[in-house]
Amino acid sequence: MDSSGDPTIELAISGKGRISAFLERRQAAALGAFTLLYAAGYLCEAASRPMWVDELWTFYLAKTPNTGAILRAIEDGIELNPPLSFLLAHAAQALFGASEAATRLPAIVGFWVMSVALFLFVRRRAGATCGYVAMLLPFFTLAEPHAAEARPYALVLGAAALALLFWQKAEEKEARRYALPAFAISIAALVSLHYYALYVVAAIAVAEAMRVEKNRGQDVWFWVSLAAGCSPLLYLAPVMKRVHAGAAHFLLTPSLAALSSVYAGLIGPASVVVFGVIALAIWPAPERSEARIARADGSNLRPHEWFVGVLLLLMPFAAFVLSLSVTNAFMARYVLPVVIGPALLVPVFVHKIGAACPRLPATAVCVLFGCFSLLQLHKIVDRAVLPSPAISVQRSVWTQTRTDLPLVIDDDNQFLRIAHYGTAAMQAQTYFLIDHQLEIKHVGFDTPGRTMEVGRRLHPLHVVDYTSFVNRRRQFLFLRNSSLMLGWIGRQLLEEGAEMRLIQFEKQHGYQGEETSVFLVTMPARSAADGAGPGLKPDAH
Repeated sequence: MDSSGDPTIELAISGKGRISAFLERRQAAALGAFTLLYAAGYLCEAASRPMWVDELWTFYLAKTPNTGAILRAIEDGIELNPPLSFLLAHAAQALFGASEAATRLPAIVGFWVMSVALFLFVRRRAGATCGYVAMLLPFFTLAEPHAAEARPYALVLGAAALALLFWQKAEEKEARRYALPAFAISIAALVSLHYYALYVVAAIAVAEAMRVEKNRGQDVWFWVSLAAGCSPLLYLAPVMKRVHAGAAHFLLTPSLAALSSVYAGLIGPASVVVFGVIALAIWPAPERSEARIARADGSNLRPHEWFVGVLLLLMPFAAFVLSLSVTNAFMARYVLPVVIGPALLVPVFVHKIGAACPRLPATAVCVLFGCFSLLQLHKIVDRAVLPSPAISVQRSVWTQTRTDLPLVIDDDNQFLRIAHYGTAAMQAQTYFLIDHQLEIKHVGFDTPGRTMEVGRRLHPLHVVDYTSFVNRRRQFLFLRNSSLMLGWIGRQLLEEGAEMRLIQFEKQHGYQGEETSVFLVTMPARSAADGAGPGLKPDAH
């Protein structure tokens, strides 16, 4: 990827110093170093970090013997997302075995694809040095934790960035014969990964309409490619209807706190702008060359590219309004493509400021790459010193209790982690209780119960009906995640007159700093008239 002879490179050599010149000339080496560090860090993290509840459902879906079983489980409601990410995890497990790292591999690849695609997109408008800024910015936003997570979000970012890149390339006559088909494939992947990704498709369509309006000419083949990319929606439409029906009592309802958390997670890219302002203030500006400034201004995003970046910045607002009126589901991770907006726009600002302060772009790359390298080194060291995921969960999630009584856990994340990573004794002792009507009555949603009901078909779990369980047992233990204010079982037990005696309370330093309370529950005496029914005699306990 030697780019000698490019006028942007000559500008870098003459006005931006040796670091920029090296970065511009040795793009393949820089991307190779980035890729090696990226792969080492995130593969280590993927292999050493225990999976959480949503990742475990991905793991179990991917372990199913065929794709038909995956599709049936999704249609039955175990997942509210389209099937593509689970099919990719299934393929990864088939190739590399059913492990944490294999299940997370598609996400790792997806995030890397986004980073490289952003580099290529911005390089065409502001040079390779600012392209590196675009490539590194997402690692300092709310998107980074999802880079090694067995969920569709990193894949959405990769598909979105590829769609933008091939949309840009489609303007070139010599590239159209491959850019438009690749654009259609990227759009098809987007709509098959997450329903909120449809916003990205709409943003590109609106920006393209703006471009053709300005140029006073329609690009028919672009619209054909876009329509072809959206064709998976013909299959997904019935599934989307079922998803919408199930979202009536969904856990992650929209809130202003969730909306604000999205923009709080974009502070990282904003800090680059602050860094540029500080650099201008403390570094004496060199004598300006009018020719250089003119060339810098000419190397910029096109108006429609600026527009799509702004539209992506507005994605959380649009998704929030949609969730209030249609989907009833909103979380920061649903709108992660928002990070692509500043990743496109901020590097161009850095490029423009660099016309007056030539050292700024290279300094920004050095600072970002240095922090990125430290982040990856931390992941590698963690892999060397942390115990295996199973040992980690057994030490941090499990609490020592009397082993002669069954243990009911009201937190689906804790329960599923123990069911997956716990010892045989732990798994035999733990139970998860479901009752959709009682769950909706007390907390307003039944998402965990519905998911567990379908999930027990994929993996053997002690998931049982609430009424049946409490009618059979005179005494049992009840583990309550005191930091999770959404549990319903404790409230129902108190309504039924159960005696709940606190026997243990601890801060779980290894489990997100949450607090766990363990109660000894004694149910009131029940008669046949109370509804115990035949075959539901209390245990000897």
